[in-house]
Amino acid sequence: MRYFYLGILLLFAVNLLGLSEVDSLYLNYQHSTSAEAFANAAYELSIYYRAKSLPDSAIFYLNRSISHAHQTQDEEIIGKYYVKGGKIYGLLNMRDAADSLYHKALSYKLSHDDYCRTLSNLVTLSQLPEDVVRIQEYIEKLEKEEPY
Repeated sequence: MRYFYLGILLLFAVNLLGLSEVDSLYLNYQHSTSAEAFANAAYELSIYYRAKSLPDSAIFYLNRSISHAHQTQDEEIIGKYYVKGGKIYGLLNMRDAADSLYHKALSYKLSHDDYCRTLSNLVTLSQLPEDVVRIQEYIEKLEKEEPY
């Protein structure tokens, strides 16, 4: 009987820790002081909900993160959150949405790493010959802008 109660106590503790994690993430979101901090906190919540197999909540906070990124009016931040959004949609097996966000990301100023990561993810998602042609155009654009 003692093990039964210990088991119940352990389950309660595990659930309590899970609640404190989302509470902490939500408090970070609620008390953010800048648009970029809001974007990051919303993205962290989308990751949490994706991991908990709650895709609607993950997408809700993902859209919030992109919206807050737009409020910064910083091209690199906006592009970065489109890349992150593509990653979440990819993890949710929503290939078309991921593809769309990756292409939107490429229309913004991205860091070299984000640009290369986005191209790599697009190659992974590509299924049609037209996809490969578009990716080749992005690679040529990258080569023109940043000679190595």
